[in-house]
Amino acid sequence: MRPTTNTYIKIAVVVPTCDKERKPFLNFLLKRIKNQTRRADHVFIIDHPNKGGIDITDRFKLGMDKAFDAGCDFIICMEDDDYYPLTYIGNMERAWLQNDKPQIIGHFQTINYNIRDNTYRVVNRSDRASAYCTAVGRNVNFDIREQIWDVAAWMKNDGVLVNIQPSPVGIKHGTGMTGGHTQSICTLKDTDKSILRKIVDKEAFEFYEKIRRDKCAYSGV
Repeated sequence: MRPTTNTYIKIAVVVPTCDKERKPFLNFLLKRIKNQTRRADHVFIIDHPNKGGIDITDRFKLGMDKAFDAGCDFIICMEDDDYYPLTYIGNMERAWLQNDKPQIIGHFQTINYNIRDNTYRVVNRSDRASAYCTAVGRNVNFDIREQIWDVAAWMKNDGVLVNIQPSPVGIKHGTGMTGGHTQSICTLKDTDKSILRKIVDKEAFEFYEKIRRDKCAYSGV
């Protein structure tokens, strides 16, 4: 139930998307957002025709404009194909409040997992969070024109890095439009999938396994 005091934080989730091939991932994310322990007040799915270039910055900016126009105080950036634990929104809000509502906040650890070949990597960052696990407040400077949104956003704002547990995970899959080089950065093997089972919950594990099986069947592997 929403608190009756005027201290309630109005939260938006912004999700850039553009590729119909990734629709199963988006549908799964929307289900996860709906089932969060702390529900978002608004969810903005930003989808518009892609002209062949990298336009994720424009999509995030458009989503933030919509969120601020709707009166939101705190905007959580989620990417349509990544994994978020069901406590993620609540944990991010709590961290933001505990750190005096910084311009930008994010989970310091980047975990990438490639579900095509069961490989992964873990990077502990000291300068910024990745875009998929970043959130911003109303006072953020998001007049950003660079293609690499998260790098520019963390350079132009005073940010706080936090440790959100359970952690979000950047999922690599090679379906539709992707981050290109990020598909090959996962070099550690997870042959028995024990790492994947550890970093995502049962529902997500089963979803990624189905995606992998369907893709293998479709490609004749």
